[in-house]
Amino acid sequence: MFLKLCSMSLWCQVTWMSFFLGNVLGSTTQCHSSTADTTSFSIVSRRNATGHWSTEVVLGQDPSLRVDDDCPWDINIEQRATRHDQGSETVTITTNVAAPPRVDVRGYTLLPGHGYYRVHRVPATWEQARQTCADEGAHLVVLNSDAEAAAVRGLIGGVHISGTSDDWYLHAGFHDQLQEGSYVTVLGGSLSRTGYTTWKRGEPNNDGNEDCGSINRSADLNDVSCTKRLYFVCEL
Repeated sequence: MFLKLCSMSLWCQVTWMSFFLGNVLGSTTQCHSSTADTTSFSIVSRRNATGHWSTEVVLGQDPSLRVDDDCPWDINIEQRATRHDQGSETVTITTNVAAPPRVDVRGYTLLPGHGYYRVHRVPATWEQARQTCADEGAHLVVLNSDAEAAAVRGLIGGVHISGTSDDWYLHAGFHDQLQEGSYVTVLGGSLSRTGYTTWKRGEPNNDGNEDCGSINRSADLNDVSCTKRLYFVCEL
């Protein structure tokens, strides 16, 4: 996240150096992501004659930064203007720039501001699901915020899952196989530190030795048997 404050001016421009947010996750390269560790981009903000601000982010002109229609860069901008006494004005610009992942993203959906996700619709055990995601250079989904949960909810909400209500879950990237009640993610950190711990009501309950993680179609967390075969969500 990068901030620039401009006060009492009609436009401002600043150039930053940004570390890539895309992870190097595999050797199969379908997206054209730069091989450099950093890239430059400029933020240009202008105010028109009616007082409205507009902001543009321009990536550096490195040939390796070409945009692939199937693998776009993910750029999000927020801009706020605050008026002060005596006519001064402060403009706050927040922007996130993420490079496309250097892996094959075919079959994945870009959820802007969050990343690439894929719903696998062949039921699998939790370990099979984890391995499938790893083979794709990804990992079982780990939710980090209410905003990401809402985005994933929109992705999985229309997925038809046959069977009883017990089957209306998808494997997710957390478990308590190492110590009962101590949930960790497939990335190695504590679930409590992910930024999202919204459990389905009454969960986790370890009903019948449920040591693996899942989400329902509302993106609420749930514990589930590791051997239960479910759809699952991979995340890049």
